[in-house]
Amino acid sequence: MGCIIIAMPRIEDADRLAGILRGKGIVVDHTCDCGADVLRHASDDDSGVVICGYKLCDMPHMELLELLPEHFEMVLTVSAGKWDMCADEVLKVELPLKVGDFVQTVEMVSSRMEAGKRKGGKGPGGRTKAQQEIVEKAQRLLMERNGMERVEAYRYIQKQSMNSGNSMVEVATTILESDYVV
Repeated sequence: MGCIIIAMPRIEDADRLAGILRGKGIVVDHTCDCGADVLRHASDDDSGVVICGYKLCDMPHMELLELLPEHFEMVLTVSAGKWDMCADEVLKVELPLKVGDFVQTVEMVSSRMEAGKRKGGKGPGGRTKAQQEIVEKAQRLLMERNGMERVEAYRYIQKQSMNSGNSMVEVATTILESDYVV
């Protein structure tokens, strides 16, 4: 697996998250408090996961996402109030953090990255625009049919993906092809 880098505006928070993951047997390679350090560490590895807050001391997550090497994924810890202001192509874990959801999300991203390497696929470079549109369309359908909020619909697709071992695009396609009602 690639490296895991945790970046939070306060280094103490990054160290605390690293401790949670290490306690679950997940190796955390680096903790830092600024985007420049993330980019420096990421340039030393060919793939990995960056877990970060909405805004670091030197840049917002969207700028960091644009500067990350191609085969890195981002998991964002963010409050519900800022959810809609986040980059759509990142996985989000809502604050206040639920340890189980956080660990499960990191494990899912790590597993997906490993599977992408084994399959020789395009790796963790994110979804294509067409794939993102499928997920968003399924989200809208869940919102209409089930009265879910946008965040709730996204998390539902994300959770079904984690539980089934299928990608979010595969889960979204299933939702769109069926008379899916939760």
